[in-house]
Amino acid sequence: MVRKQITFGASKAFGKAFMEMGRQAVANATYKPDLNEPTENSKDKGGSSQANPSQQATKQLKMTLDEAHLILNVKREASLEEIKENYDHLFKVNSPPQPKVEDGKAEAQPKKPQRRSHAAKVKPETQPYSHYLQSKVVRAFERIQAEQSSRIEAEKAGETVEAAEAAETDNKTENASPESSTQSKSNEKTKEQ
Repeated sequence: MVRKQITFGASKAFGKAFMEMGRQAVANATYKPDLNEPTENSKDKGGSSQANPSQQATKQLKMTLDEAHLILNVKREASLEEIKENYDHLFKVNSPPQPKVEDGKAEAQPKKPQRRSHAAKVKPETQPYSHYLQSKVVRAFERIQAEQSSRIEAEKAGETVEAAEAAETDNKTENASPESSTQSKSNEKTKEQ
């Protein structure tokens, strides 16, 4: 009798745990983060409605910067040349094979890939390709380019702000100088009289 109660209690506990796990899996599968909300890492912690350029690029291209780096297999600190090399390689690998040229004439139409069973081996001259992966590679490269262009624009904007501040301080010193020179001229006139 005691064994039955222990078995029944344990199965009830496991059943509740599996039900909760299923609910959580469904919630995770249907969750879509709001890309307009500022993140903890963003510079704009005031919570304004204006998103920073990185968030705007993420929303527009529907890919985070980290995801783009993972797809292209590069580190965040990688140079644009290294990123471009990986992009070119992955783009070529996932491209459909070029039609063979015989006697100066290309084949009329490229052959469509045929269905193969799992047991069939891919011929060495045939290379598998994926339009989906190729498009992901292109989107990842576009996302990294968007991030770099937004950084460049931010740096230029920072330089123009610094230049405007420098011009403003120059104007203040020029405005201060004429006052002191007019005071010195008035002092000279009073001395002459």
